[in-house]
Amino acid sequence: MRPLSVLIADDAEGLRSVLRSVMEAWGHRVREAANGEEAVEAARREKIDLALLDLEMPNLDGAQAQAHIAQVSPATICVLMTGAHSRRRVAEALRRGAFACLRKPFSLKAVEAIILEVAAAREAAASAAVSA
Repeated sequence: MRPLSVLIADDAEGLRSVLRSVMEAWGHRVREAANGEEAVEAARREKIDLALLDLEMPNLDGAQAQAHIAQVSPATICVLMTGAHSRRRVAEALRRGAFACLRKPFSLKAVEAIILEVAAAREAAASAAVSA
């Protein structure tokens, strides 16, 4: 599996730090954002394979950031993270193109499963492009 470029956007610095450490240990390149506006700017500036977006963030929430990221970087796969239990908000974000939603507290196995799924999709797309 080739390393992914991952953006972690959450206003909780501790969670960002833990996820960053784990993902870098897995070999991925990681960027951090403390709010939705920073996440959109990061996706605008550089190629991001996977964006993990907290649903509840200042400035732009994760669902709003996901919508903007879809415009500026359509290839970026967005996954929401939430401790809130608003099924309606999560369902709406999924309808608008979010790949999945991780409910906090989530396990590292759940994160790993998402990463493996995204990496497999990226590799399949790359193989299809080479074959075409």
